[in-house]
Amino acid sequence: MTNLGYHLGILGRYEQALQVLEESVTLKKAGYAEQGSLAASLGEKAQILAGLGRFKEALDFDQQAHDELQRLAESGHASASVEKWVYQVDRACLYLHLAQLIQRGLQRPDTEPLSIRLQDLLEQFSIPIERYTQKSSTKLPQEVSGKSARTVGKGQTISPATVKRFFEAVLDMYGFEGWSVILDPSTNDPRIEPNVRSVILPSEQPLSITRIRNLLSHEIESHVFRTVAGERSPLALLGLGTKGSLMTDEGLALYFDRETALAQGTQMDEADLGFWIGTLATGLASGVSAPPLTFSSLFSVSELVFALNRLLKGIDKDVASGQARVRALAIGRCLRTFRGVPDPRVAGHAYVKDAIYLRGYRAVAEAVRRDASTLTRLMVGIVSLDQLEDLNELGIVSPPHPPRWLAHDPQIETFILSFQDAHNHYDLDS
Repeated sequence: MTNLGYHLGILGRYEQALQVLEESVTLKKAGYAEQGSLAASLGEKAQILAGLGRFKEALDFDQQAHDELQRLAESGHASASVEKWVYQVDRACLYLHLAQLIQRGLQRPDTEPLSIRLQDLLEQFSIPIERYTQKSSTKLPQEVSGKSARTVGKGQTISPATVKRFFEAVLDMYGFEGWSVILDPSTNDPRIEPNVRSVILPSEQPLSITRIRNLLSHEIESHVFRTVAGERSPLALLGLGTKGSLMTDEGLALYFDRETALAQGTQMDEADLGFWIGTLATGLASGVSAPPLTFSSLFSVSELVFALNRLLKGIDKDVASGQARVRALAIGRCLRTFRGVPDPRVAGHAYVKDAIYLRGYRAVAEAVRRDASTLTRLMVGIVSLDQLEDLNELGIVSPPHPPRWLAHDPQIETFILSFQDAHNHYDLDS
């Protein structure tokens, strides 16, 4: 029943999913289920409640799932012990990344004031970060001085209409029939909508070559590719998504983000802000290890984090030059974290999906480290790492056609720019 509730949720049929999961929880609490399975139903119910906008209840059931895992772990249940430590490691890593960011800021005169302000703010909100009072002589990772880490495209931006033509050509090259690219004036965030087979782009927002390559890798060569591969596989269900696939899906897309960054000469790993800011924001808004923050409080923290990170990476030359962009990033982060929350002035409510990205990336990266063929096996559809062995028994071990990884092609920038002319395009295969 938990699996049925999960798939009803994937289809957006939240009311039906909630009814099924409530029955599942009732039966499991009565003992009619495998020992240790209650936490999964409680967790799925939390996700469905969040989808319905009932965030206070969602957080309550998320905590019940966590408490159930804790109880099982203390009773010696093997898998629960593993899950318990996954939660604890996630929290510890987030605070470690934040602490490292502060330490790097304390090493430079131009960023020291921001680090001190951020420490003061975290202390004010009772967020458990060690207070650093002295500069360290140790050079920590990702410190960049005097120049931007992103030089691809020389700062050139591409119009939405050009990006639309480029993505339409890519969809055609892959043979993704029925998919379209839509320019939407009401959005700031590019995304895909599998149910209507659409790639959605902001209509008023020019994009850099770097950003276009990232979207190509993340949205089309990961999300769309796996959706279509799953539909064309012997098990069409793989086009919709299996149980637990969301975390793997987003983690895999982040893994490809890293590979795309490397192809452009940019170092990117788990310590990069983009990997952990969503999980951190969700935790701070939900009250993980500290009192929950409201929208305005989270904005104050996010603004300092973004400003400090951009200065350290050389993206902004000083605080003033990056102020507008930093505020936009912080507001965007908070709007996403509090999406669907009826009153952002009330603490303890959040859109909890973003907590899965970092965990998913870490799981995918570890699986690939152990076995490089995992990447190919994951491209068969929208599947979880946990189901790869089952798919192997069914003989589903590779997609119908391998991805071309256009985002990594050395000629891709020339190909993108050629779409500025609506009629004559560069031939990537020539």
